[in-house]
Amino acid sequence: MFASGVVVLFLPFGRIVLSYFRIAVAVLKIHPVEARHKAFSTCGSHLTVVIIYYGRAILVYMRPHSQSSQDEDNIVTLLYGAVKPMQNPLIYILRNKDVKDALMKEVKGRIMV
Repeated sequence: MFASGVVVLFLPFGRIVLSYFRIAVAVLKIHPVEARHKAFSTCGSHLTVVIIYYGRAILVYMRPHSQSSQDEDNIVTLLYGAVKPMQNPLIYILRNKDVKDALMKEVKGRIMV
């Protein structure tokens, strides 16, 4: 089971991370700062989705069953059932400048109080 988990989870995840590393190196060579920022913003949101997806899958399928508990299984079920369908819209809406500005204003207002 562990060997198949490595083949199915870690190898693709490693290739994806390696490709994003190569993309980051290429983006760093872009001269206009605005274009570089936009490219990193797009890659950052994509990489966030990949990390969340593979992170949960690795957590579920690569942990020893002897150490799992009912509470952990319930949390994982909640992650797959409720959080996963909401992750893409949430991540991509945070790319919207107006939403980002409003969120930062709200966070700064709560910190100041």
